[in-house]
Amino acid sequence: MSKRNKKITFAAAALTTGTLLAVFSMSAYGAQITEDDAKEIAFEDAGITEDETLSVRVNTEREDGRQLLEVGFVTQDYREYEYEILAENGLIYGASCECGNAAGEGRETTLEQAQQLAAEHAGELTDEVVFTKAETERDDGRRIHELEFRTQDEKEFDYEIDADTGEILSWDYDGKGHLAWMEKNQTQDGSENPLLPTEDGPVSGLEAAKDAALKKAGLSDEDVTWGRVYEDFDDGRMVYEGKFLHETDEYEFEADAATGEITDWEVESIFD
Repeated sequence: MSKRNKKITFAAAALTTGTLLAVFSMSAYGAQITEDDAKEIAFEDAGITEDETLSVRVNTEREDGRQLLEVGFVTQDYREYEYEILAENGLIYGASCECGNAAGEGRETTLEQAQQLAAEHAGELTDEVVFTKAETERDDGRRIHELEFRTQDEKEFDYEIDADTGEILSWDYDGKGHLAWMEKNQTQDGSENPLLPTEDGPVSGLEAAKDAALKKAGLSDEDVTWGRVYEDFDDGRMVYEGKFLHETDEYEFEADAATGEITDWEVESIFD
């Protein structure tokens, strides 16, 4: 499907209004929101008004026992947005944009610059996110930076950025883990609990799980090469699963997200 979308280049990213800065905070709506509320939330996050769209649709769906309002729209410059918004409180549960222009002109962008661009577009600091994928691939003759990263409070992002122009071609946000993180860290009075404590102070659940795995292995972060560490659910509880390498041994672990305790552990040689 051909798309003629607004360009977002590395140089202009800081001036772009349609960023994800508003995606990840709780809405001011306290009760069940309406379809009009959901549209307003989506348009505000995308940095546009309804007058700037060609078409808009709103559907009601249920996922994981929750009612969602799905808002989809196409802008006049042919960007395609999809939002999933929790009906109970207006929180953005998921969002995506097909927003690139294959004929765009801009500035050549390195993989490191693309990582910075993606984090800034998501409203995050580069040194406070964990990149689980950062690769440059070819697609129909173009070099594309493909990025995946997550935050300390379990927001997950995917980005595709044109390496030759610095243009964001698409982005995707998954808020399921963030919602679980908020529910886990919410006290009775509505304020957030502190993050998991360690000897060096409070850290995120993911970092606490990594620290616990290193401690069990008797290693330090400088000793190992990390593989993917990610959130999962096991028998209704949130856990972190991950792996790392030390010399010729591969370690795999599972840690309870609420306590940081290692609940599953396996070590084997890479030659097995």
